Amino acid sequence: MKPWLRRTIIFSGISLLLGAIFKEFSQPRGLRVGEGKVLGVPYSLRLPNGSDLRQRYWNADGSPVAPPLLGVGFYPNIPALLRKLQK
Repeated sequence: MKPWLRRTIIFSGISLLLGAIFKEFSQPRGLRVGEGKVLGVPYSLRLPNGSDLRQRYWNADGSPVAPPLLGVGFYPNIPALLRKLQK
């Protein structure tokens, strides 16, 4: 990968993560949920558990693209993705 592209991707990811953190801390303590979207990109700042993992990444009835368990971005939902590819 070209160095300028790599730097751009890293800078974008860090900027989105900082935006998510700023968005959460700018809300009153009782309204912070730790999940949401920044510029249309989903984020999650909560610590995940086993049921979250199964619900997001191993849910055949869900969307082929899932929000993250921790961090910023989109991640594959493997069974839903395989089902969509088989059709």
